[in-house]
Amino acid sequence: MSETRGNLLSYQEFEKSKFDVLSLSDFVKISNFDYDNSHKIECYTIILITSGHTKYTIDFKPIELKEGDMLLISPGQVFHCLTPRMVTGMLVFFDEDFFYTHHEQDFVINNYNLLIDIFQRNKLTIREESSSFMFSLVDLMKMETEIIRDNKPTSIYQQLISVLLHAIQRECYD
Repeated sequence: MSETRGNLLSYQEFEKSKFDVLSLSDFVKISNFDYDNSHKIECYTIILITSGHTKYTIDFKPIELKEGDMLLISPGQVFHCLTPRMVTGMLVFFDEDFFYTHHEQDFVINNYNLLIDIFQRNKLTIREESSSFMFSLVDLMKMETEIIRDNKPTSIYQQLISVLLHAIQRECYD
């Protein structure tokens, strides 16, 4: 799984993005987050831990994460990363309007129902037999964001997010 993007966004560009995929190390490089404080998130965020371990709080509840874990954060939730440099992984985020660009109502409704269902959990441990699929899918999403860079979700990217959401749902119920 690739970890570093060659052409990093500035933090101002990142804040204006409606979607993106970044390594956690790239996010730490561009963000001006104060890791001593909590932050309210304004988008759907999926953090996939590829190595190491870390501690987060989500809505002031502690969550420990290790390799193979996934953190799911919804808009409006308060999060705090207690140990940002003890872990590597990928961060996928998209805003609430993400699915409206290219798709019909049924696609939008089905994906929002998935979001509501799976984001009720904050932590998910990915089964070992599913991890390479998840990592590869996130890599495909990262490649697509590097190609399009115009801050408009393509139908390909929306479909990849939809596949990721379905894969997460499968992990929740298998």
